[in-house]
Amino acid sequence: MNTLLRPLPAILAGIFTCFIYSCAADDSMGSNCTETELGLTIANQPRQLKLVSSTMIRITNVEGSYKLLSLEGVTDSIKVIANIKSGRYITYGDLQNDSIPVGKYTYSSRGTDTTGRILVGLGRSDAYHFAITDSAMIEITSVDPVNRTVTGKYYVETRSPQLTASGYFRKLCFQSLK
Repeated sequence: MNTLLRPLPAILAGIFTCFIYSCAADDSMGSNCTETELGLTIANQPRQLKLVSSTMIRITNVEGSYKLLSLEGVTDSIKVIANIKSGRYITYGDLQNDSIPVGKYTYSSRGTDTTGRILVGLGRSDAYHFAITDSAMIEITSVDPVNRTVTGKYYVETRSPQLTASGYFRKLCFQSLK
C-alpha cells in the first residue's frame, strides 16, 4: 500500500499545475490582451504600466450582490491597484454577466462613496509602500462583455506621501470568476 501512495504527491502536483495553467491560459485573458494599454502620469512624467492582473469577481452578502473589478499594473518603481465596485444586483443574470455600467466610480476618505478606490505603491518590485488614498475617480467609458475588456481613465490624490496621478486603460482584458 505504501508504494501505491508514493506517486500521489506527484499526481496532485500535476493536477494543481494543470489547474493553474488552465486558469492562466483561459481564452478570456490570452487572446484578448494583445491590445491592452495601461498608462500612468505622475509629476508630468507619463509611464506605461505592465498589466499584472485584472479580475472580475462576484460578492454576495447581507448588503446584496455586487461585482468587483480589480486591476493591477506595475513599472519598475510604481504599482497601481484599482478596485471598481458595481452593484446592487437584484437578478442572478445581471450578477453573472461580464459587464459593469459605464460611468464614474469615486472614492473619498471623507465620504461614504467607495466604488472607485485606487492605491498607489512606490518602491521596487520586491516591496511597494502604498500611499494613503485621499480621493480617487475611475471613469469607465466602454465595456466589451463578450471579449471581457474595459476602457477608461482614472485620477488619484494621496497623502503621506502627497502626490497626484492620472492615467488610462484601453481594452484592458479581465478574467471573470463566477
